[in-house]
Amino acid sequence: MNISSDHSANKMRELAVKIADRFARSEIEMFCRNVAVSTGRPIFDVSCPLVDAGVRGGEWLAAVADAVHYIELRSDALPYKMHHVRDLVWFEELS
Repeated sequence: MNISSDHSANKMRELAVKIADRFARSEIEMFCRNVAVSTGRPIFDVSCPLVDAGVRGGEWLAAVADAVHYIELRSDALPYKMHHVRDLVWFEELS
């Protein structure tokens, strides 16, 4: 690889991380049932998909598991903290 392609590969990795940082939380919020609607703080059950999520079979489970794992790995770099207890996940905004 030359310097130009190294630079392009680095830019691509930076962009991929930026996109993943932005959308990992959305995967959980979009595909998992909010089991604490009346509390004011959404709590998502990562074992319980939304019926109308539009994702076939167990694909939603893999997407959510990847998102949870990604957020756990990147926790120090994200503007929020994810709490994960058994099958429940909720988010706390950091100031």
